[in-house]
Amino acid sequence: MASFKQLLVTLVQAKIAYDVIEKQIELIGESDDSDISTSLASQMIKARDAMETAKTGVLKKMTLVSNVVETAMLPGWYMVTFQDKDGSRDLLFAPVLSNSLYLIQRNVKEESDWKRSELDTLLPSVVDSYKQQAYEDTVAKKAIKALSEMGWVDWEEEVEDQTTESQIKTSYHAECRWVQRVMGISSEYKAADYRNDHIEEVREAIKRGFSTAERVWVAEDGVEYWFDPDNMMYVYDPSQQTIITVYESDFTFSKDINRSIVFSQLEEIKSAWDKLVDVKECHKDAEDQIAAEIGSIDDQIALLQAEIDLLSAKKQTKLSEKLESLRVMESARTQYTTEFNKLFRYNKISWGEPDV
Repeated sequence: MASFKQLLVTLVQAKIAYDVIEKQIELIGESDDSDISTSLASQMIKARDAMETAKTGVLKKMTLVSNVVETAMLPGWYMVTFQDKDGSRDLLFAPVLSNSLYLIQRNVKEESDWKRSELDTLLPSVVDSYKQQAYEDTVAKKAIKALSEMGWVDWEEEVEDQTTESQIKTSYHAECRWVQRVMGISSEYKAADYRNDHIEEVREAIKRGFSTAERVWVAEDGVEYWFDPDNMMYVYDPSQQTIITVYESDFTFSKDINRSIVFSQLEEIKSAWDKLVDVKECHKDAEDQIAAEIGSIDDQIALLQAEIDLLSAKKQTKLSEKLESLRVMESARTQYTTEFNKLFRYNKISWGEPDV
């Protein structure tokens, strides 16, 4: 049986595949090519079925004390449960700002799932629009590439130009580091001067290099690492659409050996990440279980406190009864003394020897 992590990965993959096909259909519009239209329609049905199957598995395994789970495949993207109009439970796939995550989290033991209309109202204020745009750009590129491979239209180069030349920016830091590390001007002051005098040339060179790179990693904070054929690593922030810095992956060996080291280390990183995801999942399960146990203990404490309060009230009642009994006794003693004194006289005097 597939693990929860595997189901999440399958669901994300199915969602991406579905979105890419949907984008392809949008791009071709009302095509005269019936073969392509039929093929895409068939692919969409299969992708939708795969997505629904994975979604069902994820919903069954999602914890009962949380309505939100992060996808390991796309950091910062979450599956959020909600109640559909027909009362059934469904999932929404969205990138959520880390400082706004608490706004959509619910303890489903105490609160009901979001209604879709409620989520639609809340989402604009919590969604990471940069991650959303980056995802849509990636989907569009995949769709166009697939159409190009099918011989529909050669748009891939045009889209690449748009994303690397028009949208992507380079930071001052990246520009200076490029001059130092690629052009060999090691002095920071001289590098800064060269950058100022040849700023457009430097920016174009960085973007050209970046356009040949492949994304090799996405960090938990969403920062991406791109590696080009010349062993240059580009640190890219998609939220700002900016290349933050650039450096050569040089381990003092030949270019080929350095490149092999990079990909070997990537495997180590992937292995460590998978382990971290597993541990986080186990921690989340343990945390949920412990939270449930603490809740049970709190319930027991509340019951015991209620019993203590009841016993304290009973004790107070008995003390009141005791005081009332003493009051009655003292009242009776007072009455007795009064009646006694009406007949008998008794003075506390000294009963010593008489005088001689």
